Amino acid sequence: MLKLIIPFTVVLVGLLACSSDSVTDNVSLTHKSTPVVVPQIHNTKPPMPTPTLHPLISGKTPPAVNLPTPKPTSLPEKPFIPLLPATDTPVLVSAVDGKPFRGRFSGEANITIQDEMVTIVTEAGNTMNIAYRLPSSMNALPERTFAGSVTMKEETTYATAHKMTAVNDEIGLLLAQVFDSTETPIILDVGSGVTISQSPVSVPEDSNALDVPVNVSTNLGSSTVVPGQTLTVQGEIGNFQIHLQESGYYMADPYSTDPFTGYRTHLWVVRTD
Repeated sequence: MLKLIIPFTVVLVGLLACSSDSVTDNVSLTHKSTPVVVPQIHNTKPPMPTPTLHPLISGKTPPAVNLPTPKPTSLPEKPFIPLLPATDTPVLVSAVDGKPFRGRFSGEANITIQDEMVTIVTEAGNTMNIAYRLPSSMNALPERTFAGSVTMKEETTYATAHKMTAVNDEIGLLLAQVFDSTETPIILDVGSGVTISQSPVSVPEDSNALDVPVNVSTNLGSSTVVPGQTLTVQGEIGNFQIHLQESGYYMADPYSTDPFTGYRTHLWVVRTD
């Protein structure tokens, strides 16, 4: 029995020895954690050096910088004085309280006529100045001061004229300039039994403008005046000169930004006595 045990023991010890050698050759599957090292950046600024001034500027006062821009002093607005252009063209330029006149006005006033200038002081205290140059075929207005009334309109646009000035003295119309545009023939009541009216016309298809004759009616009859002509007629309060500077019918330009089709009249009226 002992003989059987001894060989078995030898065999068992040999197996254990072989088993021990094989274990030492195996690769372990267990993960061994390794610490991760993240490099850190330390932004350490060096101390700022103490500024020193160059000997050339040491002790000098530095100039002011980044200051707000000073607001310029506004200049006083110059009054608008109506002046006549250096031409011979009949013209009328008006102003109210030192500004170009635009809009409408009608009222009584003290009026002075002198050196082709009408100075008007209204009841409200406004001052109006009208510089005018009459057509050369008309009589000059006498220089004087009187109590009267004034009616003015200035609403002219790019395509249409809407301007009218009428100066009246104690008995009626003394001076008038009309430069107006309407869709129908223009009719003006001058007063003193005098009426000015355009004649209706038909414009040919091949034309975009046509001169329009003007008829002047009084208690004594009627006369026709054409553009460029001056006509003298007798009214109830005196004689009137009527100068027709322009009278026509105009077709609108289809490419215009402000088209107008209709009648236009530019005329002057002066009472001569």
